[in-house]
Amino acid sequence: MMVAAVFKKDTLFFQRLAKASGLYSGSLDGSWGPLTQGAADAWDKLSAATAKTYGTFDPRTEENIASLVPKAQRAARQFLVAAKVFPYTVKILSGGRTYAEQTAIYAQGRSRPGKVVTNAPAGSSNHNFGIAFDVGIFDGKTYFTGATKAQTDAYLKLRKLTKPAVLELDWGGDWKSSKDYPHYELHTGMTTKQVRASLESGRAYV
Repeated sequence: MMVAAVFKKDTLFFQRLAKASGLYSGSLDGSWGPLTQGAADAWDKLSAATAKTYGTFDPRTEENIASLVPKAQRAARQFLVAAKVFPYTVKILSGGRTYAEQTAIYAQGRSRPGKVVTNAPAGSSNHNFGIAFDVGIFDGKTYFTGATKAQTDAYLKLRKLTKPAVLELDWGGDWKSSKDYPHYELHTGMTTKQVRASLESGRAYV
């Protein structure tokens, strides 16, 4: 999955991610010029090298991994390698999101039909910084939503299994309130507000 295809609708978002990742030296102008293309090529090269080292997975997982910054891509693949011995199938169902995508998701159950799926408006979710991903556990075609204790326990066991392999990942199940068992994110040691400021100015945060 080429990163240009993932972020083709939001060049500025990609420029911010690439600059914060040390891959882009141009202006944050939202214009896809030679420097932005060069950053995309460098991003894809790093992504391919990580995939070669840790292996590839199902198409949806691959698309979501491609939306993460390179360091988070590596952590996500390490996580999935560790999860291979888990008795159920594990997929990455959500990865990085642009502000526009976050706004659309936040509107669900509020100004748009559907069930509320997030309490985080644009710019207040670590998904918006390319460092967070959500996983899904499957038993055949059965998706574990956490509707039963057995399903919730499966997410707890997955965390216990994968934690030693990827120590740099924080887990939503450790949050004091609004626990989110499918959620993982790179540890930054920064507040969301600080990470957002870093992203928007192109400064490193992981």
